[in-house]
Amino acid sequence: MRDMAKQNRNQSFAGKTQQNEKTEETVQNEKRGRKDQREKRKRENPRWVHTHVFWCLDILYAVCLYFWSKNIGKSSVFFSSLAEGAINIVVVGIEFIQFIYDKILSTKRKKKSAYRMGTAIAVGILIFIGATHFKILSSVKEDGEKMTSTGMEESRKAFSFVEDQMVYQVQQYILEDDLFIENLEQYCSITDREIFPEERPDIMAELILSYLKSKAVGTMEKVLPKDYETNVLFADVLYNSFSDLLDESRQPENGGIMDKICDYALKILMDAINYRIEADHSLYTAENRRLIGVYQIDTGDLYLRMEKIDSAADSYEDAAEWAVQSIYSAAVENDLKAMNDAWDVLNHAAVKMEQAEGSDDGDRVQKMKNIRDAYRIVIDQWE
Repeated sequence: MRDMAKQNRNQSFAGKTQQNEKTEETVQNEKRGRKDQREKRKRENPRWVHTHVFWCLDILYAVCLYFWSKNIGKSSVFFSSLAEGAINIVVVGIEFIQFIYDKILSTKRKKKSAYRMGTAIAVGILIFIGATHFKILSSVKEDGEKMTSTGMEESRKAFSFVEDQMVYQVQQYILEDDLFIENLEQYCSITDREIFPEERPDIMAELILSYLKSKAVGTMEKVLPKDYETNVLFADVLYNSFSDLLDESRQPENGGIMDKICDYALKILMDAINYRIEADHSLYTAENRRLIGVYQIDTGDLYLRMEKIDSAADSYEDAAEWAVQSIYSAAVENDLKAMNDAWDVLNHAAVKMEQAEGSDDGDRVQKMKNIRDAYRIVIDQWE
């Protein structure tokens, strides 16, 4: 009995020992499992940290880029770039959903590829935002180049009166005192030697435009003085007589007395001019001044027929002066049509001067060409 009791105690102790050994083994297995999981998380977490960093960079970069583009007035380029990449964004969205799906449901092997996919998508978006950044910078640079080239091209078309006063108005220009602006140097901050010939009309135009703009008041009701109407009427009658005599001088049968007819016609034409000048003393009008220029061109033509070259050149120069004064009178009333009509007379006088001088680069010819070209710029920019 005693032996059996001892044997039972030994078996019970052995069973407990074996059970304890199994429990301890289970505990060790669980510890090893938890340790393996911790090590696995340690291995995986750095990868997900990289992915999260890239996504944060995407968001931060995109927000900063938007506000920067808005501040420089290029938000439209930002949104345009996003619109161009809309399809790619949709694809990225689908890939992101797929990434989430893989993150939650896939196996351990697929989870490994999921974080790689997420990182790749984040890097792709970062590259896309960077490309948008460079697109905005390119647009800003392009605008700067356009402004530079446009500024050079439009410098003769869009004048700044403030700059004109600082750069050119060393001495105040008064049109009536210097119709042809022959000594441009006195009005400029640069010497005459530093002004290229092709630049002269542009600079002259700036001076003229600034002056005319300061005088323009718009159309006003006018009461024509009786002296004005009377002188204009006499001028018209005399000019008609001159025209008839000019026609007679061209008839073959009058060839023998052509010189006498021309002399008489010239006298009548000069009287007509004097009557219009008297009318100008009573009232300045663009049309009367334009017609004086027309009469002076006719005078020059008549002198050429009589082979009086110097007198012809003087008449053409007088015609140009009256044409300039006609443009001035039209500008005061803001009459663009009258300005163009007077310019036609100015252009005609310049062409006639070139014919009379027999040269296209003589001093008098060049002087009239410069003023003609300057007024063409002025009239083209008149508003």
